[in-house]
Amino acid sequence: MSENNAVARGGNGNPRVEVEALLALVRNQFPTLATGAAITTEIVNQVTESIRRNIGLLGSGLTATSLAVLLPSLAIAIVNAIGCTAGGIAAGSMAAAIQSAFYGAYTTGLISTLQAFGATAVIAFPAALILGSISLATGVGFLGHWLYKRHRASLSGVLPGQDSDDLNDNLPPVHPSENKAVAVPI
Repeated sequence: MSENNAVARGGNGNPRVEVEALLALVRNQFPTLATGAAITTEIVNQVTESIRRNIGLLGSGLTATSLAVLLPSLAIAIVNAIGCTAGGIAAGSMAAAIQSAFYGAYTTGLISTLQAFGATAVIAFPAALILGSISLATGVGFLGHWLYKRHRASLSGVLPGQDSDDLNDNLPPVHPSENKAVAVPI
């Protein structure tokens, strides 16, 4: 109680008393550091286990989400590269050659549709493209890891859905005589 009074009346001008009184108040309001660390460790362990068990789903989700961001921008870049730009059909471009060869002066058909798309579509912000690329690489990595683990599990006889802490522990050692390479005579 005297510590609370020290804070209330300014700690009699002694900063050390004020700090100690504030720390005492904080200790009374929050769990101890050990309890907080235990809770944080448990949360991290549960999240890590959840990611480990659902890495294929996580990889699929990251890949699909990143493709939803990246593919429209890629399509716009391709349409602009063939010559359908915001300023019209670029002179000397593939789009100009197709327009003159197939449509002449008429403004209908595929080139007109691509021109309308190229003139109005906007590529995503660079930050979105960077995040989409990182997400795609991460998702593909997760999927690759998941497929690798499934392949290793099939080699070891671990059934899908069977719990195994580390599939590498269940695999037989690879012997050099099991190499499937075939020598071709010259």
